[in-house]
Amino acid sequence: MSLNSANQDFRVVADASDADTAIELFRKRNPDVTLLDVMMPGVSGTECLRRLIVEFSTARVLMLSSSDADEDIAQALDAGACGYVTKTALPADLIAAIHNVHSGNQSIRTELQRRLAERAATEKLSRREIEVLHLTVTYKGNPVEDAVVQFSSQGLRQVAYLSLFQSLGIGGHLP
Repeated sequence: MSLNSANQDFRVVADASDADTAIELFRKRNPDVTLLDVMMPGVSGTECLRRLIVEFSTARVLMLSSSDADEDIAQALDAGACGYVTKTALPADLIAAIHNVHSGNQSIRTELQRRLAERAATEKLSRREIEVLHLTVTYKGNPVEDAVVQFSSQGLRQVAYLSLFQSLGIGGHLP
């Protein structure tokens, strides 16, 4: 798909096949939005992004990649990407993402956001804390009975919840 023929709202001002060329062309053209692929020859697109952000802190970069691996997405966003679109996206979705990034917004599909949020939560919490959180969110019965069924003592219940609160970085008070 040619972006120039797909949309009349913008034009492609440069095309690079590697990170060094991309950075050099960015210096010359100063584009409003830059599309980078995670998988580039030599230096990765994510490393190219890091270098761009160091030199051009206001660069708006949208990652466009065949990879939808959580690790690639998380690294790109941590490096400063304003969005992430897979190459399987419809042309209209890619164009919408470019417009979102140009407007100063992030552009990440809802499914990818959900996966990243789940990943972040599971990295931060122990298996038991995730279990306690799940019980808390899905519980529909009497909290006193729940404490008896799920925890062998009131003390264990408090320890479980306080551990969860601490891992989440929130304060909490148990009755």
